[in-house]
Amino acid sequence: MKIAILYFSGTGNTYYAAKEFEQQFQQLGFLCDLFHLEDANLTSETISSYDLIGFGAPIYGSSFPHIVKAKIKTLQGHQTCFTFVTQMMFSGDGAAYLGRLASKQGFQSNYQIHINMPNNITDISWLSRKHQPYEAIAKRVRRKVSFLIHRIQKNQPYRLGSNPFSLMLGLLQRFPYEHFDQQAMANLIKIDAKSCIQCMRCIELCPVDNLLVEENHVITQGHCEVCYRCVNHCPTRAIRIVGRRTPKHPYHGPTEDFQIEDLKK
Repeated sequence: MKIAILYFSGTGNTYYAAKEFEQQFQQLGFLCDLFHLEDANLTSETISSYDLIGFGAPIYGSSFPHIVKAKIKTLQGHQTCFTFVTQMMFSGDGAAYLGRLASKQGFQSNYQIHINMPNNITDISWLSRKHQPYEAIAKRVRRKVSFLIHRIQKNQPYRLGSNPFSLMLGLLQRFPYEHFDQQAMANLIKIDAKSCIQCMRCIELCPVDNLLVEENHVITQGHCEVCYRCVNHCPTRAIRIVGRRTPKHPYHGPTEDFQIEDLKK
């Protein structure tokens, strides 16, 4: 069986889960390849020879970054797929919603799971706190991934988030979030000009080319994905999005040796 896993990851959480799926599938003797949804060259033809497709993304207010929804709309397929979402607490129907997006493109969504990961929203003081031990993160992700792969092997569908109660919880979050998203996206990112050293790191990391330098200032172009890469990897902590202060404890990923550049490899 050939497996393709398509993912988007803001600061490493979904990437880490995707890598765990890849590793466990390979240990079982399956061919498994990773593709990031930021890749402009990723097309339906790219994944046409694969037997099983995985879709992974972070959940924001029970919705997804624009880049995820837009990219999935460009893909067509008929294969069975599994979906996994990374979340801070709960998302209601997050994985099921991702499955519905894939189903609209012809994929058969039979396996859906949520994976709780550390919070990367570090510019809100009450959310910004010391993160979980790396060992605890690894154990939880390994257990969740193993469970879903077992269901896939046994051909036992698992559609977490597909019940009416989960759908209601998802809708209660998704409607206000997407309304806010449309109204406020143009002015989300705030950059402290006094702290900014124009190192260009935020520009290099942005998945949608939202940042640029103009007249010796880094400015935004009004299409932030709220991925928090720039916030957490600015060397001078000069950037914030929804909070009032720049981060005291930036989130640098789910492992001690994580490198943000790995997301696009």
